[in-house]
Amino acid sequence: IDRATYDNYDVTLNIWGEDYDQLDAIDTAIRNELDFTRGTAEGITVKQIEYQGGSDTTDEKGEFICREARYRVSVVR
Repeated sequence: IDRATYDNYDVTLNIWGEDYDQLDAIDTAIRNELDFTRGTAEGITVKQIEYQGGSDTTDEKGEFICREARYRVSVVR
């Protein structure tokens, strides 16, 4: 009998931009894509992707902003 294996993966995306408008646009596009991505590839089915939170920081010179976005990806194989 084959038994399904369930796994969770914590994924962190670091998104860099020059201003908050740029970061917000990229972050929104990523969230929209992840919110609707469910499917199967190579025998792995993505069951759920949940946003876990994030934070913003700047580089040492204060020229660029980094948004750290954390997700939990649940899969079954």
